[in-house]
Amino acid sequence: MAHELPPLPYPTNALEPHIDTKTMEIHHGKHHQAYVTNLNKALESAPDLASNDEALGLILSAIEKAGYKPGEQIGIALDVAASEFFDADKKKYVFKKSTKEERTAEEMIDLYESLCAKYPIISIEDGCGENDWEGWKQLTERLGAKVQLVGVVGNDYPMDKL
Repeated sequence: MAHELPPLPYPTNALEPHIDTKTMEIHHGKHHQAYVTNLNKALESAPDLASNDEALGLILSAIEKAGYKPGEQIGIALDVAASEFFDADKKKYVFKKSTKEERTAEEMIDLYESLCAKYPIISIEDGCGENDWEGWKQLTERLGAKVQLVGVVGNDYPMDKL
C-alpha cells in the first residue's frame, strides 16, 4: 500500500528563478564533493544554541533576510534523525548529547505538534526511531495530514512501501 503524502504548499520549482547557474553546477556537478566537505566543516563549528526555538528563530530570520516570506514562499523541513537517540530497551528517546532528558514517542510528537503550530514546518524526516512502530503509527495519525512525513525503517523498508 502506497503512503500518500500531503501536497506541499509551495510549487516545487518556486526557487528555480532564484538559483544561479553556479549553484546548480556545485550541486549537480563535479564540485559536489567539495561542497559537501565544506558544508560538513561549517556544521562542525555550528553555534551552540539553547533551544529548538532559538534554532528555528535563526532559520526564520535567515529566510526573511534572504527576502522570502516564511510560510508563504519558504517552509522548513526537519530531519530529526530520531533513530540516533531512540533507546529500544527503554522505548524512549534519550537526549544523550544535550539535556539527558528522556521522552516517549507521544512526548516527541507533542513537541513536533507544538513546533508545527509556531513555525512553517512542512516536512519531518525520521521523526521516530526506525524500530518504533507504535511511534510511527501515532505520528502518522496526529501529523500525517498536516506535514509530509519521511522515514526509512531500517535500510530496507521505506515508509511509502508499508
